[in-house]
Amino acid sequence: AAAAAAAAGGLRAVPRSLFYKRVDMGELPAARLKAKTAPLKLARDVKSYAVEAAFLNSGACASLRLEAGVRCPRVLAVDQRPCPFNLLDSKFSVLAEDFNKDDGWEQMGMLGAREASASLAALATMH
Repeated sequence: AAAAAAAAGGLRAVPRSLFYKRVDMGELPAARLKAKTAPLKLARDVKSYAVEAAFLNSGACASLRLEAGVRCPRVLAVDQRPCPFNLLDSKFSVLAEDFNKDDGWEQMGMLGAREASASLAALATMH
C-alpha cells in the first residue's frame, strides 16, 4: 500500500532496511585520548561530524539525489548535539535508508577500472 501511495505521489515508500549511525564522543576511546593529547584534533572531529550530519540533512543532498541522479541514501532523521564547552559531551546521530544490495548497492574493498570510473563520474556530478 505504501509503494502504491508513493507511486501516486503520496507517501514515500518505506525503506527495505535502515542504517543508524550514532556518535557519542565521550564513549570513543580515541576521542577521550585526543581530549588529553590533541584537543584541536578533537575539535576538528566534532566539527566533521556536525558537517556530515548537516549535509546529509540538507536540501543540497536531497537535490543531488532527486535532480542530479547521484545515488545517496534518503535521510529520515538527524540529531546534532555539539557541545562547544565540553567536546566530549557532543553527540550526533543519523537515521537513513540502508545501502541495500537489493537496490543495487555494493561495498567493495578494491575498485576495478569500471567501478573507479563510475565513482569518479559520480563525484564529478556532485561538483
